[in-house]
Amino acid sequence: RKWLGDAGAAALATALRSGAGAELTTLRLSANDIGPQGALALADALAAHGGALTALDLTDNRIGATGAAAIARALETNSVLAVVDLSKNRCGNAGAVAVGRAIRANGSLKTLRLEKNEIAAEGAAAILEALQENRSLERLELAGNCNEALSVAAWFAARQRR
Repeated sequence: RKWLGDAGAAALATALRSGAGAELTTLRLSANDIGPQGALALADALAAHGGALTALDLTDNRIGATGAAAIARALETNSVLAVVDLSKNRCGNAGAVAVGRAIRANGSLKTLRLEKNEIAAEGAAAILEALQENRSLERLELAGNCNEALSVAAWFAARQRR
């Protein structure tokens, strides 16, 4: 079986930056062995030329904290993406802190999935702080992380019901 990997993600990012796929609204790249370098390339493309892309799925890759931070930086300026799934990427606390900064700055994101990312108290606290300022996010998934992250998810769900 062949996976896209970092090289394929970089090639795709180059195509996106050039305007190819300008009508593309959903990009599903789950389980493609994309690592931090591939995530960096994709993030640069998202920041430079978001096009019509409203959904990005990077589930079950290996982007780690470095890749999550890169995607988060792109989210700080991208005003088109509404759905981002970074589940099962070992983002950890450092990735969650970066995503927290992005949540604070982004006004278009509606759904954020961070399940099974080894997020502990520090990362959960950063996300909670960011949620206090963000009013656009409608769905947040943090299952499979520490109890603090689950508490943040519960708080968020309660806020949404008000």
